[in-house]
Amino acid sequence: MKNKKTMMEKYLKRYLSLPVFFFIVCTLFLLSSFQPHRQVSAQTPDNGHQIFLPLVINGSGTTQNDVCNQSNEEWLCRLNQYRQMVNLSPVTSNSTMSIGVEKHDQYLVKNGDKIQAGIITNFHLEDPNNPGYTPEGAEAGGQSNIVWYPSNNYSIEEAIEIWMTFSSHRYGMLHPDFSSSGFDLTCTNQYCASSLNVTGSLPASYDFSEANISYPLDKQTGLATGTEITWAFYRPWLGAKTDANEVYFVSGSILDQSGNPVAFTVNEPNHTNNTDDYKNQVALLPINDLQPNHTYRVSLTVRYLGQNYTKNWSFTTK
Repeated sequence: MKNKKTMMEKYLKRYLSLPVFFFIVCTLFLLSSFQPHRQVSAQTPDNGHQIFLPLVINGSGTTQNDVCNQSNEEWLCRLNQYRQMVNLSPVTSNSTMSIGVEKHDQYLVKNGDKIQAGIITNFHLEDPNNPGYTPEGAEAGGQSNIVWYPSNNYSIEEAIEIWMTFSSHRYGMLHPDFSSSGFDLTCTNQYCASSLNVTGSLPASYDFSEANISYPLDKQTGLATGTEITWAFYRPWLGAKTDANEVYFVSGSILDQSGNPVAFTVNEPNHTNNTDDYKNQVALLPINDLQPNHTYRVSLTVRYLGQNYTKNWSFTTK
């Protein structure tokens, strides 16, 4: 597993769905770090398969980023930094899950030419007729956040930060019942793939804990310019034929530090399909990347279980 440490300057650009993979421009999120025009494609777990899914200085003067860089499990350190920020319990490492996601990543890089050509469009599935197929990898693929990158230079830090930047990936990473996980980053001389198991340790949906988590945090700094804004709700559900327990968008605004409105689209649960949505959150998706080193103010009102709730907060990009 290659784990060369790089810092990202610019993250993936957003696509609201990833149904096809005809050329990188159609389905790859665009990523830039110190190297321009880096392209990756990230996908979240298949939820139908899973009905039951700013750096601070410590006393020594060492940044938390340095601590994670020196850790034997850098991925776990970085993941738990984000969970600690929102007062969630840390996730533990599960070796069996790590073996599973490693096998799935090997499948993805072995079939990188088919991904590049648009023959493979769903990163969560494995075809037994393709090289690298394993039952363990196939199971892990349905439980994981996945990123695929058509080059041999990618880092653990980039993978974790990419998933936290986007609402659909973030939801599982900040689930209050997310307790153990496996991670892998595999690279060949042509392709890299990375997976994080985010649903394999969840209890049955009727045992989910109740919580609501907004992100970014108030006054958080160092955010990626592609960051999506979310207010997520977690609660027990049975998958019954109802939309009653879902959160609704009521109103919202994003203002830059000059008071100018930022255009965005809204992503919320489907309220017309008579089925509870696993990702029970409202997401504000800025149409264009935010400006670097810029402070934004957010106001968001949602309706949840028949009652309106409002939050006002700010954050700063890097």
